[in-house]
Amino acid sequence: MRRILITGAGGMIAPDLAHALSGDYALRVSDVIAVDTARFPDVEYVHADLADSDAVASAVDGVDAVVHLGAVTWDEGVHARMIPSNVSGVYNLFDAAHLAGVERIVLASTHHTVGFHHVDGTLDLPESAEARPDTFYAVTKLYGEALARYYHERFAMRCYCLRIGYYMTPKRIAEGFGRYKEALILSPRDFASMVRLCLTADEPRFGIYNCISTATRPWLSIDKARSELGYDPVDTVATLFGNVAPAAELTPDDFAWMYGDMDAGPER
Repeated sequence: MRRILITGAGGMIAPDLAHALSGDYALRVSDVIAVDTARFPDVEYVHADLADSDAVASAVDGVDAVVHLGAVTWDEGVHARMIPSNVSGVYNLFDAAHLAGVERIVLASTHHTVGFHHVDGTLDLPESAEARPDTFYAVTKLYGEALARYYHERFAMRCYCLRIGYYMTPKRIAEGFGRYKEALILSPRDFASMVRLCLTADEPRFGIYNCISTATRPWLSIDKARSELGYDPVDTVATLFGNVAPAAELTPDDFAWMYGDMDAGPER
């Protein structure tokens, strides 16, 4: 059975993904924070700070692939926390994986890498759209995408970067429906399906892919994921929220939270 390392075990996505993959892979999860291991039954847990190259090397030792979810996600403590984790840490991970002979990495990127396109009201953005990050967090994710391309081109590692939409936790569903969710909706099972495709793909050997479910008025196009990976999302607004009327159109002012008052946004 292939062994997979999932970083960011203390985040909102890792427990769902570990549950979805547990029947088919031997799993190891890691994080720098203390993790409730009860959320990961029959899964190996290792404590690892991404900024600690030795700890990262131990975490990747003996695994066949890495799903890298670990990151600092808000522009708080940039020098103290975000750069060590999202810049130095992601370098440590790729370097250690290469030296350990890990065959592939699935990197969690973000829709925020193209966030300022949405201020213009653009819909169905392809992955080829110019990068327009709306936060420094998104800038670090673009660095991760570039690093993934480098390790693919230089060392032939299989690397897949997923620009994740708005991940639908039970809490976010309970908070109610809205345009941001309608445009970027991503269910746990569709995300797990995308990761599975990246873990098993023969071709292509590198790619950056938008990763959302079937959105009513999508901000991101998933045509590339459909054609290259065979991605076929099953969830929609209706499967998660029921038969709700379309949410109101947003204006540029509705995006000010992305680069201003972070406490006012839907992700808080």
